[in-house]
Amino acid sequence: MAVTAEGRQLTFQHRRRQVAIRSAILRDLLKLWGIVDPTNLTGTIGPFTDAAVTLVETGHRRSASLAVVYYERYRQAERVRGQVTIIEPEPPARSQMADLVRGAGLAGIVNARRRGFTPAAAARNGYVKASGSASDLVLAGVRDVIGQATATDRAARGWRRVTSSDPCDFCQQIADEGVHGKDAGFEAHNHCACVAEPAFD
Repeated sequence: MAVTAEGRQLTFQHRRRQVAIRSAILRDLLKLWGIVDPTNLTGTIGPFTDAAVTLVETGHRRSASLAVVYYERYRQAERVRGQVTIIEPEPPARSQMADLVRGAGLAGIVNARRRGFTPAAAARNGYVKASGSASDLVLAGVRDVIGQATATDRAARGWRRVTSSDPCDFCQQIADEGVHGKDAGFEAHNHCACVAEPAFD
């Protein structure tokens, strides 16, 4: 946890803004999902995927840009000396994002249909899966920024996991571990809303 009250407030506000970015992207994704016809996946999943990738890419960039500003302000609030250069990461390749979002959506629909769901119910299940994958890709922006920044910041020890006020058992267990080292990857499940907070000496 942050040492200063200003740092704690910055982290609280930052996580709220990151979740707001994710929520806005998922609302637009739901609108796009309306073009997916579970009885005609061959003809409809492609157009959805193309538009979804552009949307997710935008969310990732917004998340990363906000994280860069947060890191710099948080560092100042925590009275950390010295300077650090933060390089904003590029989103994953469009083909990779397309595979993840399309694959999750298709799996949600196909598996639901095999279990006897109606086309409408299968479509809803597909959206849940696709939106979970999209959510993870969007918030990878902030997670990548904090991870890379702490890895190159000499004053940083690593990062802490910041959860919601009512996290799942998985996220709470990881958060309870405290500071994660500079080489630690951020483990996130689909629909996870956790972010990272830098940890300094």
